[in-house]
Amino acid sequence: KLLRKGQSKTIAVIVPNNTDIQYIDFVTSFSNQARVMGYEAFVAYSQDNPDLERELIRQFRSLVVVGIVSFTSLGQDAGIIYRTLGFDTHNILFVERKGGSGFIGFDYEKAGADMGLQLRGSGAKRVALVVEELATNDTEFVRRGS
Repeated sequence: KLLRKGQSKTIAVIVPNNTDIQYIDFVTSFSNQARVMGYEAFVAYSQDNPDLERELIRQFRSLVVVGIVSFTSLGQDAGIIYRTLGFDTHNILFVERKGGSGFIGFDYEKAGADMGLQLRGSGAKRVALVVEELATNDTEFVRRGS
């Protein structure tokens, strides 16, 4: 049946690793929801290695997956690379890391701006931002909120 139709009910998921809690939680939630919707999630780990991610994309093409959900390590050109390797951009979703037009994630700049407005209205004089480690997103968050 798969060969006749040319596709499966499998969605490929690319995450950097299976040790960070945010990726574990994402894979668990996504896989459960996919199963409820009648799909199977096929999870692969890129180790944040662009060459390995390209190889995974090629393998997914031969598995005839219906789409890819990716925490990409390929940067802003990821969408172009995925297209070049045979995937339609409508079947790709980049999560938390911008790789093209199909992107979902937390908008740090907007959150910072919204929280800054709220705090200004409250009369707060000082605010503490506690993070695990300083990242680019944290800088955007603080800059927009001040």
